[in-house]
Amino acid sequence: MPNDLEKLLDEMVTKEIGKHLFNFQKYRLARCGNKHLYSLFKEPASKLVCQFLLHVVNDERNLAEKMLKRDPGLLLEEGTVTDCSRRRVKGTAFRLAIAAENNDMWEMIENYFKLLSNGEEEKKKQFNAQFPNGVKDAPCAFDFTPLFNAIKHDKFDNYHPNDKTEKELKKFRDYFTPKASDVITTGKHFNMNALMKVFEYDQKFNLNLRD
Repeated sequence: MPNDLEKLLDEMVTKEIGKHLFNFQKYRLARCGNKHLYSLFKEPASKLVCQFLLHVVNDERNLAEKMLKRDPGLLLEEGTVTDCSRRRVKGTAFRLAIAAENNDMWEMIENYFKLLSNGEEEKKKQFNAQFPNGVKDAPCAFDFTPLFNAIKHDKFDNYHPNDKTEKELKKFRDYFTPKASDVITTGKHFNMNALMKVFEYDQKFNLNLRD
């Protein structure tokens, strides 16, 4: 038999009050104690969180803020989504924004922490969870030298790379293409050291001086 709390929650969520609530708000109420309602609203709420996080990783700031205005509690929810670079990333909206170094997005999100109880503490908690070892750029272990040497010595007959260049290009793609099983949970999403290596080679490389 349902207890008084469950009956109250059922009435709140499914009847008159429920007309004025979003799915995620209904889910949060149901999570307080009504197993039936919890299961009923769990899937719609999960989809809502996923949509919110997708707005964040796709840099759709206006859409993300529109959802936050409706329910600042979304800042507390985390999920796993795929960003525009096909990386699978996991975290809260704030964590995903700071990991992507999207200043406009995380600054917008940051403003809504003040609407939460203990919002400042929650923000610090999320920041430390994303960067447990401090904000650092991960080292890049990929050696670009064989690839650039292959390109340098390739004649590109008929505008196509030779077998050696293709082999080195495959190594490059295999290393940098996100794997379906990989999920980034901490640190930065983009490896800046890899980009710096490319810039270093680019400064030295001149297509007109190829062998």
